[in-house]
Amino acid sequence: MTDTDLPPFDSRGFRTTLDEFSSRLNAYVKTNTKAITQAKAAFETESAQLFDRRRQLQIQLQEENLKQNHVSDVAKAEAKAALEIRSALRDLSRLKEQKRTEISDLEMAVQRQLRCLQQTQSLRDDRSLLYGVQRGDDLPELAVWEDILGVRIQGTGRAGTLKVQYCFPRLLDSSHGEVFFIFRLANDRTYEVMTLRPKLPPRKVEQVIRVANELQNFTYLVREVRNLFVQILPASR
Repeated sequence: MTDTDLPPFDSRGFRTTLDEFSSRLNAYVKTNTKAITQAKAAFETESAQLFDRRRQLQIQLQEENLKQNHVSDVAKAEAKAALEIRSALRDLSRLKEQKRTEISDLEMAVQRQLRCLQQTQSLRDDRSLLYGVQRGDDLPELAVWEDILGVRIQGTGRAGTLKVQYCFPRLLDSSHGEVFFIFRLANDRTYEVMTLRPKLPPRKVEQVIRVANELQNFTYLVREVRNLFVQILPASR
């Protein structure tokens, strides 16, 4: 084929085709550029929103951390306060128990002192009475003992000894004669029974004397010896 055989070149048609292609290319670029610009703008907007959200979350996280730290500090403070309160309560309980013990000990000491004072007063009264009998004084107390209590206290003629005779009707019986006992008050303020008429069980007498010496109580001695006489003299009841 020779050059003369080629179809003729249509330059106008080519230009028209080229213009159409350029037009379509420009339209495509323009259209896609707008989409890209919109996508970029949307991305930037979303990025800004995400950044702002991230900043807000960081602020919230910091606030939560502060709250947790505060709660932790409060919990520690409350736990410490609770320990201090429990310790104070234990100390208070110990102090209360100590004071209760001290009060109890003090009350017991007061009671012992009162008993000691009573015993001392009783002993003083008994000694005054006994010494008055030994001196032969006319003591009103002796009349009371004999008239009301049925007990006659008199000297025996021996220094330091006294005779206690029971005149109570229930103990007056000619079959056994006088009912009495003789005793002395030793230097250590103890009673010693020397004679018993009629005789009494030794163990019971020793028990009465022991208690009377512990109590330092002359009235107890007279009363309990009388009760022993009553027990062994049923016929006189």
